[in-house]
Amino acid sequence: MRCPTCKNIVDPGADFCPNCGLKKPLQASCGGYVVLALFVLFCIGKFSGDKTPATPPSAVQRAPISAPVQSPVQSPVQAPGQAPVPVANTAPARLRSFVGLGVAAIDGDTIKVLKNDVAVIVRLSAIDAPEMKQAFGPKAKKVLSSLTFGQTLAIYPTAIDPYGRYTARVFRGDLPINAEMVRRGMAWRYDRYARGDTKLLALQRRARAKRVGLWRDARPVAPWLWLKSRKS
Repeated sequence: MRCPTCKNIVDPGADFCPNCGLKKPLQASCGGYVVLALFVLFCIGKFSGDKTPATPPSAVQRAPISAPVQSPVQSPVQAPGQAPVPVANTAPARLRSFVGLGVAAIDGDTIKVLKNDVAVIVRLSAIDAPEMKQAFGPKAKKVLSSLTFGQTLAIYPTAIDPYGRYTARVFRGDLPINAEMVRRGMAWRYDRYARGDTKLLALQRRARAKRVGLWRDARPVAPWLWLKSRKS
């Protein structure tokens, strides 16, 4: 081994360096280097062995998949000809919609309905059927009876007329009775009370073009004009 002071090669069993005379510290110094070397090797082995193994991909926790966002439920869309979609009834109590049983047809545009076991008179709004003494008057009554008698009817009042009758739109399921009477040529669109109802006007024009019902007559007279002529 070499002397730490003069770097001279010295016999390991010697008590001092023959070159520079270094005694006991020689062994201490050499021993210190040995201890230091062992300590360095120990540290290298320790830190290289304590490395934490990488987490396998299968062990990686994945973030929970959130549930798909659902669109808000929309209100049902009312198709043409369907009964109005039920909504909060804010009309005055006497004009609130109700369901009743059709028990009689009085004429071609008026029916009797059981409302809570009480008979009420309902005048179909926006249409006018021939009077009973007019041509097609009895036929219109018969058709209206076939559409409403013994049937569950939805009544949507728009007013109460001077005679105490409900003026209303009437539905049997999705079938609009008012419009159906015009479509079959059993009633006129009541122009005075249906000026903005273009659907009824279109149904009337179609029935007239096909010459169905009262339109078979060469010169049909509107009921309101017929009544006016009778009074005069």
